[in-house]
Amino acid sequence: MNAPRLLVLLTALALPASATAQQPAGPLAGLPLAVYRPAGTPRGGAIFFSGDGGWHSFDGANGEGPNGRRQEYDWPRIHRTVRRLQPDALIFSDAGPDIRWIGNERGVAGDPNWCPVDPSAVPVPGASGPAVTRALQHGDPDGTVWRPGEADVSIRPGWFWHPGEDARVREADDLVDLYFSSVGRNANLLLNVPPTKDGLFHDTDVRRLAEFGARLARLFAVDGAAGARATATTTRDRDHGPERVTDGDPDTWWGPPDRQPAAAVELEFLTPQRFDVVVLEEAIADGQRVGYYRVEALTADGWRTVSWGTTIGHRKLDRIAPVTARRLRLSILHAFAAPRIGRVAVYDSGAP
Repeated sequence: MNAPRLLVLLTALALPASATAQQPAGPLAGLPLAVYRPAGTPRGGAIFFSGDGGWHSFDGANGEGPNGRRQEYDWPRIHRTVRRLQPDALIFSDAGPDIRWIGNERGVAGDPNWCPVDPSAVPVPGASGPAVTRALQHGDPDGTVWRPGEADVSIRPGWFWHPGEDARVREADDLVDLYFSSVGRNANLLLNVPPTKDGLFHDTDVRRLAEFGARLARLFAVDGAAGARATATTTRDRDHGPERVTDGDPDTWWGPPDRQPAAAVELEFLTPQRFDVVVLEEAIADGQRVGYYRVEALTADGWRTVSWGTTIGHRKLDRIAPVTARRLRLSILHAFAAPRIGRVAVYDSGAP
C-alpha cells in the first residue's frame, strides 16, 4: 500500500510485425518482456508481457492508412488475445476495462477521484464530451466497476524524442508537482521517457529522473507521526484499533463500527512536529469509502484546520502551510460505508 505508484513508459522505436512472441529490440532489449502482434491488429500497436503481468498499449490516434480509411480496431479480439496470453495483465484505455485514462495528458487527476466508475459513462474508447471528461477525471462513488485512474504525461513536450527539445525536459520541481497531482490524488502516474534515435535515454532526462527520485526520497524519509499515541472516538474492534494508522503495516487499518461511518482518529506526537505534507491512505481491499474529511492540528494557539478534502483512496497527499503541532486529528465527516483508514503520516518538505 505504501509503495509509490509510478510507471515509467519507455516509448518503443520500432517493433517487428509478427504474430508470434519475440524479445523486444532497441530500448527494450534485455527486459523481461515479450512482444506480440496478433494477425489483424494495427501496425502502430503491440502487446507487452512480463512474467507477472503485462501492459497492453495501442496508439489511439486512428490515423488514416494509404487507402484513406481510418484504422478500425477489433477491441474484443484484442482483449481476448490479452486475456488468453496473460490473464493477469491489466488493460488501460479511456473505457478500461481495468484501468482508466484520467482524461488528459498533463498528469493531473481530478479531485475528488473515485476508483469506482459507471461503465456506461464511457462506453467505448474514444467517446468524448463534458460528461465523459467528468467521468474520467472523477470516477463515481456509486459506480459498479473498479477502474482506478492513470495520469499520463511526458517528461518532454511530446511523446517522442526530438533534439530541439533537449533543453525543455521537465525540472525536478515540476515532476514532484506531478506526483502530488496524480499519486497524491488516488491515481497512478505514468511518466513517459522517450529514447533517442540511438535507443538511449538522453543525459538530461536521466539526470532529471535521478533528481526526481532523490527529491521524493528526501521528502518522505522521516514520518513525523511514527510512534505517535493514537486514540479514536470509536473503534470497530480490538483488531482494528487507532494504533493501526501508524504501525507501518499496509495490511492493517483502523475503522469505526459499520453503523457509525462518521468518526475521528487523533495522534499525539512524541515531540512537537513541524510539517507541511499530510499523507492519508484508505485500506481499499474492500472498496473506497471516504467522501469528506477534515484534518486539524493542535498548535500553540489551539486547534486549527490545516486541510480538508473529499476522496482519499489509495493515497491522498495534502500540501499545507508549514505548521508545528503537538497533535493531529483526522475527522471522517462523510463516508459511504464505515471507513477503513490504513495510514496517517506527516512530513516536512523543508520549504520555508
